[in-house]
Amino acid sequence: MTKTTDDPDLLIAHYLSDSLTDVQAEQFLALVTSNAEIAGRFRDNILIDFLLQEQGEIQIKEEKFRLASRSTAESSEPSWDELVRLQNAERPISAIVEEYRQAKAARRANLYSAKTVLRFAQKCFWPSRHDFEESVAPVVTLLVVLLVLVTTTFVIIEHSLRPEPRERITTLARVNETIDAVWEKSSPSYKRGQLVNSSSFRLQSGLVQLEMNNGTTLILEGPAELTLSDAMNAFCQSGKVSVHVPKAGHGYELDTPFGSVIDRGTEFFVDVSDATSTVQTVKGKIDFISSANEIFSLFANQTIKIDAEKAIKPTSGAIHNSYYNKTAFDLKVQEQTKEILHERTESNAFLTDDPSLLVRFSFNEPWRKTIDNLAPEGRKLCPSAQITGTKKVEGSLANTTAVQFSDAKDKLQFYYPGQYNDLTVVAVVKLDGNLHLDNILLSSWNNDNEQAGHLLWQITRLGFLKVQLSKKDNFGSDAYESAQFYRKPTRGIWCCLTVVFDSQQKKIRYYVDNRVISTSDWDNPQPIVLGDTVIGNTLERATATDRYFNGCMEEIMIFGRALSETEVRRYKLY
Repeated sequence: MTKTTDDPDLLIAHYLSDSLTDVQAEQFLALVTSNAEIAGRFRDNILIDFLLQEQGEIQIKEEKFRLASRSTAESSEPSWDELVRLQNAERPISAIVEEYRQAKAARRANLYSAKTVLRFAQKCFWPSRHDFEESVAPVVTLLVVLLVLVTTTFVIIEHSLRPEPRERITTLARVNETIDAVWEKSSPSYKRGQLVNSSSFRLQSGLVQLEMNNGTTLILEGPAELTLSDAMNAFCQSGKVSVHVPKAGHGYELDTPFGSVIDRGTEFFVDVSDATSTVQTVKGKIDFISSANEIFSLFANQTIKIDAEKAIKPTSGAIHNSYYNKTAFDLKVQEQTKEILHERTESNAFLTDDPSLLVRFSFNEPWRKTIDNLAPEGRKLCPSAQITGTKKVEGSLANTTAVQFSDAKDKLQFYYPGQYNDLTVVAVVKLDGNLHLDNILLSSWNNDNEQAGHLLWQITRLGFLKVQLSKKDNFGSDAYESAQFYRKPTRGIWCCLTVVFDSQQKKIRYYVDNRVISTSDWDNPQPIVLGDTVIGNTLERATATDRYFNGCMEEIMIFGRALSETEVRRYKLY
């Protein structure tokens, strides 16, 4: 038995979805030929169906599309029969039915085109092309505007939720080490680990080692002035520069006011001054091209001197004794590291021995799958933390180690009980590249938290420090944000980040390198809960690809009180 229905909207829906049976088709045709209201709804639905199909694969799910019902009393439109007569007085109704069936058959054969049905609707409903265009134009305009608005909104929302694409970081070199470096006032003060592009270095005194992307190292001894031109070229205006060139940098060129030194697989240095300048080969071979285009090939321990008149005198003899070559420089760095670590240990004892210190993880200490809590009192409640993934890398000083987070699975996890009215968290970190949507430093937050006060501390994509404290039953959070502290020129630099929760003053203070960068009002202080805590990611989304910390960490500490500004300023971490 064939199922029938008297619901015109259901029949229209069956027609548009190609599920109208022959019996239902005859029934539907009878309805639209006898009822102007149903005919109008049928016409509007066909038009909408056509426009949607023209715009692409847009599906209307679950709900039937209905236009507002038209009152027969209010309708001034002609009836179906009148429309047919106006269209073609001699055209019998049987011809219209046949055209309808042909259009339906085409749909079933997957040859259906919305234009075919629209042409059928046009013939049935609009007497002339002029009337058709006048009727359709406003509807088309409205639907196009709506589609543009919906599409634009979707693109904006989708873009805001999408993790930021990994931007390619283009740099020429890295400041490897500095020893007692004092910079001229006209020069930026470069720090160890800083990534640089085409930059000028004006060193008043001390030593600085630069490493090019191809592995070539340059050691400056102040006073000196050097400009990086590109990956294979630099210009030394004055001072002493030692150059060590690996195979990947073969052909490196160092220009001076009196000529150019071209590497042929070697180690060499230059000493540029107004009186007498020196070029010497330490190992291998170089070519020196004078300003007069004279070419000199120098081998190991060979030297040329250039006087103020640019006269060149080849000599031979011992290497310049007052200069740091790469080996001597590395030894000097090791001595400096020992001195700094000793000074740091003594200087920081007033806090590292503080009984309010809950957690202290130093990644310069031995660690593998676990790391010991170095807090004297805190270790009694939390002896260690578990480490997942990560890898050891060089720390803020030569011959020290840090932990690198470079994957969503990299994290450190520990448990610390209790609630704290005040809290201070300190972390020594290096941001290696582009920031994610969120870069979580520490989190005690997860979806199962019913207790208020769980903490989330992160760096936002735009370089702000942000903290969030959960509300009871995980119903939202209170969020606070610092001023911007991180920008592209500071990539690769170690810095000390501190956040202080002070319930007495109802303030949250943010520090970068022991300086206050901003404060937030903490109007409704609540006890802060650690519990299950993760460093480098979050319990809530432990494998989130857009929230894990992308960088290195040398040390992290948590105090169960608010450190004063004086205490923060006294603390030396790198």
